[in-house]
Amino acid sequence: MEDYERVISIIKKYFPENLKYESYEYQNSKQFMLYKKKRRQYKRNSVYNNYIEKKVKGIFKGYAFRNYIDWDDYKCIEFKINMHKNWPLLDDDFELIKALGGKRRELYISISILANYYYYYFGETCYDFNKENIFEGWHFYDDSEPNSEEEKELLIKLDNILMKEGYKKLDKKLANLVIEDIETEFVELGKVKTFDCLFTDFTIFFS
Repeated sequence: MEDYERVISIIKKYFPENLKYESYEYQNSKQFMLYKKKRRQYKRNSVYNNYIEKKVKGIFKGYAFRNYIDWDDYKCIEFKINMHKNWPLLDDDFELIKALGGKRRELYISISILANYYYYYFGETCYDFNKENIFEGWHFYDDSEPNSEEEKELLIKLDNILMKEGYKKLDKKLANLVIEDIETEFVELGKVKTFDCLFTDFTIFFS
């Protein structure tokens, strides 16, 4: 209950209620102005961002690691990790999934800049090589649970480091909570989840 009230309070602080994102009222609201100011502050804070990245990267030695921070769209620090140890991230997604036998597993880590919360989940990409059209063979799934002892140990280390930095993992149920009266850039009124507000509303995974 405490987390619920705190998270809702934070969301209402940065997102105006019952307004369309493209409207003049939304774009000039005090909430949106504060949101943009917060994002600019973190964009300039490269020392802290690099510090967090170094901490997280240190846990996943041997795993290909990518920083996905985009301050024009996101309100979080986001990392993507290829969970196939000692496999590089290839420039061509098709070549990578082909080399992996049709299935790729990745860990997405999101650390909010609006509140001291983080969240992670696994994304799995599968490709059906029987499809004639290369674009029809792709399938995407998400999975919040580790599927090996090694993944469990890595997540325990990640939890310990982020908790020491003052963050708390957002509960999955709360992350999926729909905030009826809020709209974001990529999600319309009535469909926005807590995750969209605190982290990013632009993702092919997470449900």
